[in-house]
Amino acid sequence: MKPIFRWTDYKTETGQQATSVELHINDMPCTRHNFPEALREEARRASRPLEEALREIAERQSVERHLVTGARLDPRKRHAVGAAMQRGTLDPYELRPYVRRSLTLDLPRILAVASVGVREVNEDSGFIGRMVKLTLAVAWACEAIGAEVRCIMMEGHGPEYLSPNQPYRRAQLAYTLIEPDVTTPLQAYSVALNRQEFYGEGYVGAFRKDRESLRRAGKLRGNENCEPLVTFPGENGGYGVHWARTLYNPDIVIGIGKLMDINDADIKLQGKWDVKAAVEDIARQALRIAK
Repeated sequence: MKPIFRWTDYKTETGQQATSVELHINDMPCTRHNFPEALREEARRASRPLEEALREIAERQSVERHLVTGARLDPRKRHAVGAAMQRGTLDPYELRPYVRRSLTLDLPRILAVASVGVREVNEDSGFIGRMVKLTLAVAWACEAIGAEVRCIMMEGHGPEYLSPNQPYRRAQLAYTLIEPDVTTPLQAYSVALNRQEFYGEGYVGAFRKDRESLRRAGKLRGNENCEPLVTFPGENGGYGVHWARTLYNPDIVIGIGKLMDINDADIKLQGKWDVKAAVEDIARQALRIAK
């Protein structure tokens, strides 16, 4: 059977061994329900300020690049080009070494990483649902202008639970909601609107279908035979920003919630928020960092 979880080894900021495991929401073995139309429309409306901001950023970067690279002739070639134009014999292809201008926009690659530590989720039963709506809004804004987007919900493994008898000093669990070139039907997100279903069916069910990953996750805390619900103890999203930059090298990282390294994100959202206000805040911060 094809593994449901995707494991990747990498290094921490100080060069220590680290590992992460990704589970795509598409692969959660859950009953799929219709995604509420009202929530879908709320996310779509909320996406508009960010779409406008990203379009402005892309156009601004494109103009700046043109000012730097040209739409100018190489001064050493001006005489030859001018003479050829007078004769009417200039081949447009001859201009290409001298005129360097792209008509395409420079689109930033965006990765949103949100903390879904056990404590955060238990303290706020609507947290995951709001995160899904925010994720959809960010994704629709990016996709509207053709920008690459990846959206992750992340939990950091509590370091005090990592067994000293295994090589990793850090472990991260990533729930992938959106990634480039992967089509996810809207119904797949319905599982995240119910906390019990997300963990009880989705998370636990995935581990029960991928026993090798269950064994590997248990080994992190020194018990290869532990139950799925206790495989990945963590209070917050861990070092999700470092993970995002190391594995996917995005142009813009949006950090949300109680990530240990959220101050390293380009855009930060903390505390209580609603989807509309959060997207507007992301848009304002995006324009600010692009200046």
